Amino acid sequence: MNYQNQREKNVQSLRDWAIWYRDQCGFSVIPLLLDKKPAIKWEPFQTRIATSAEIDDWFAGPPRMLGIVTGKLSNLSVIDIDNKEGEHEIMEILPSGFHFPKVYTPSGGWHMYCKYREGLRNASRVIEGIDIRSEGGYVVAPPSINSENKAYSWDNNYNLSSIELPLVPSGIIEYKALNDQMGNRFVNEDLEMFTQGRRDEDLFHTANCLVKGGMVIDEVYPVIRTLAKSCRPPFPNKEVDEKVRSAIERGLRRERNLSTEIKEWVMSSNGIFLSSEVARTLQLSSRDEQKHLSKTLARLVDEGILERHGNRAGMFRRIQKDFTEMYWQDASIEPLNVLYPLGLHNLFRTFCKNVIVIAGVKDAGKTAFMLDFIKQNQKRWKIHYFTNEMGEEELKLRLLAHKDMRQNDWNFKAYEVGGAWEDAIMPNDITIIDYLEINNDFCTIGEIIKRMHEKLDKGILLLGLQQAEGARLGRGAAFSLQRPRMYLTLDSGIATIISAKNRIPGRPSPVGYTMNYEVIDGWKLHQLNEWSMR
Repeated sequence: MNYQNQREKNVQSLRDWAIWYRDQCGFSVIPLLLDKKPAIKWEPFQTRIATSAEIDDWFAGPPRMLGIVTGKLSNLSVIDIDNKEGEHEIMEILPSGFHFPKVYTPSGGWHMYCKYREGLRNASRVIEGIDIRSEGGYVVAPPSINSENKAYSWDNNYNLSSIELPLVPSGIIEYKALNDQMGNRFVNEDLEMFTQGRRDEDLFHTANCLVKGGMVIDEVYPVIRTLAKSCRPPFPNKEVDEKVRSAIERGLRRERNLSTEIKEWVMSSNGIFLSSEVARTLQLSSRDEQKHLSKTLARLVDEGILERHGNRAGMFRRIQKDFTEMYWQDASIEPLNVLYPLGLHNLFRTFCKNVIVIAGVKDAGKTAFMLDFIKQNQKRWKIHYFTNEMGEEELKLRLLAHKDMRQNDWNFKAYEVGGAWEDAIMPNDITIIDYLEINNDFCTIGEIIKRMHEKLDKGILLLGLQQAEGARLGRGAAFSLQRPRMYLTLDSGIATIISAKNRIPGRPSPVGYTMNYEVIDGWKLHQLNEWSMR
């Protein structure tokens, strides 16, 4: 799809999204230019919601982006994290287990969607790299595409459909309050730090900074005591040590949270990894964070969760202990009732969790095979078809070309996909991926197929792979052979069975069988002879 077509499609989807945000979320929406400036006089929409006619008019013209007005009317405050510094700071502020709808921005930052807090207004640089969009502001909303053709997108696991809006974290409010006070200090020369009304907060903040900066604890106490004596009026001595203890406890909580993050990363890892990978993923850049990472990994080694691997420093392997027990005595050995084009079901059997690969050169008929497969199985199975090369219009044309089917006869769900392949797997249904697009590092295909296979339960996966002209196998070569129970190639009108693990009892293995075929009118697969050994 070229840029202009993508723009035209996005204009239509922005109108639908604007209606959804308004009706389902109660948000006030506005149109934006591609430079994020309002395309209309937007101030009225801080106090009223746009009508459907207005929304239709906004997104019927030139390319636009979609904006959501923040503040009281939308009951929405958005925390805008611009860079890695802001991300590091926000992670220290957020309480453990805090979840929120999350939008990824084209600049590499993200937006945290929260409920509006009464009186909370826009604020820039609340913390380095963090802004607040609230009363008097707006944000760009997904699926907007900017002038550089980069999109705003929801996190698949944390979006408005899957998680409720939380309140703005109190830590953010505290930082904003402190910034507001600091701003007032420059306006009002009579208001200074460590004075009546702010001594308590200033002493704690200072103690917290010293602890966070790695100062020896025994040295923190005298510094805070000295500051306490300098307050106007002096801060009570009996309460000074409590400020330091509170700062220490906050530091310990931060370390515990960091240890939890590191352990969670390790427990989700597979195989071998470097400590530098953990640091890069979790953005652990300071010397203290690096030291904490080393200590945590060493402790996990002592606990038997990790082992050091190889001769390279910082290389580890997670010791797998969470194996899934197989109750094979209770397993059914009845094959699944699945039919295939070209009569393949007469040559092998299909069972739960099977991966079936169809590899083919360009225009060899992979998609025709997939759609014919849907037609033969849609009455018995729920089928989910994922494509990365067709839009809605082209898919409809391909389906309407089937002269033996009416439009309403088709019964399956279709999706666009371009990555995160294992997330597309429907464990107990038939998943079809047409096709797995990998343009480099073909050796990773085996690992991707492994992850998809692990997501299956009672269902199966029919997977399309690209195949180079003259190659024996699809992309990934031998790496793509490890998991599939049947592997078929389509090349210049010749179908070849490369692998078939579950042959029909009493019959010879079909491995090596070939058959000539043709694709008629772009959709009908026609056998020209019987399957036989070449």
